[in-house]
Amino acid sequence: SGHLSLDETSLAYTLTNAGGLRPGRWHQLAGLPKAPLRTAFISRFATAVSTNTAPDIGLDEALAVQAFIEAVYLSASQGGIPVRPADLFTASAAPTPVGVSP
Repeated sequence: SGHLSLDETSLAYTLTNAGGLRPGRWHQLAGLPKAPLRTAFISRFATAVSTNTAPDIGLDEALAVQAFIEAVYLSASQGGIPVRPADLFTASAAPTPVGVSP
């Protein structure tokens, strides 16, 4: 259990001994880009697209993270009823338009 902050200053707080971090205190994360992480991510993604190379985060990974975030918000909006991220993929699958091959 803990908290990860990746805004202007990247910090980690943990309640348990995790990855060599002492519990019960904030730790500065080292080795991350000096630019805001969102800016660095978009820049690296654009570079991957323009150079036709694989991005740092693949589509499956990005969809898994988005499904997890959506499940958290949906569960909270429904009073804490558990929501499985995998169920959101089925629920959001759009039908194939007529005349278009999947």
